[in-house]
Amino acid sequence: MKGRKEFTKDEIEKIRQLLRIKVQSNKQQQTHIRNKMRKNYSFYISDFEKTSKAFDEDQLDNLIKQGVIQIKDLNVTAEKVYKVDKPDDLLSTNREPVETTVFIGEDSTGYSYKNLFYPYLKNAKTIIIK
Repeated sequence: MKGRKEFTKDEIEKIRQLLRIKVQSNKQQQTHIRNKMRKNYSFYISDFEKTSKAFDEDQLDNLIKQGVIQIKDLNVTAEKVYKVDKPDDLLSTNREPVETTVFIGEDSTGYSYKNLFYPYLKNAKTIIIK
């Protein structure tokens, strides 16, 4: 095993979000995302992937349920993390505002300021642009 098998709840959520993005990305972008998971979280898909199917958040959730990947937060159980509501849409305006990278290909459609930025700005009282 190259990486870790114990993560905090926050790390799991960030890994889950990167996996959502990876599934919708091209090969070059997937490589960038896998490198980010390795560098930032010591999460290596190759430590867990046993099938030829692309590793996704469902497989992550199954590994958590099986106890292969463990949550080390003191007050968080794997069951609580597994039951976190998953937005139907990667760019849902109801998603949690977490750091992420969104790859928008040339001539892509369906993106708006609202679905890109609303989760980060919805509770803002003041916005300062310099």
